Parts: sequence; C-alpha cells; structure tokens
Amino acid sequence: KFLLKLDEQYRFLINDHNDEKTDGLLVVEVVPKDQELQNIYLPQEGDKVHVWGAWVTDEPKGWHEIHPTWQIVKQ
Repeated sequence: KFLLKLDEQYRFLINDHNDEKTDGLLVVEVVPKDQELQNIYLPQEGDKVHVWGAWVTDEPKGWHEIHPTWQIVKQ
C-alpha cells in the first residue's frame, strides 16, 4: 500500500475523507496479500506513474482508493 499525490486533472479521484485522513493523497493498494508482487513495479518517491485498478470507496474509512491495483507503469 502507498499514497499517491495526484496531478491536478486527477483530483476528482479523491474525496473529503482523503483530504482529511490522507492529506489529499490517493490510497493505492497494490494487490491482495495472496498474490505475488514480483511483476508489479513499486514506485519510489518522486516517480511519476500510471496506475490501473479498481477505483473504490473504502467503506470503513470513507476515502477513495485504487484497490486492487493490477498495474503500475513509471512514466
């Protein structure tokens, strides 16, 4: 799991709960624990990336996230 700072044109992907609880960052949960991470690129701080996955609301926390994420590509 990591937090992603969005470019301005993608800010619609977060909500007030992201603003309050994650400092306006999008939560990205890479894959469920029962899957391998070897084929997933995990970004380093400062990387610009494209993320593909399911855009969902974490019901208990209320924020929006990409979960599961099945592909991350560095720009």
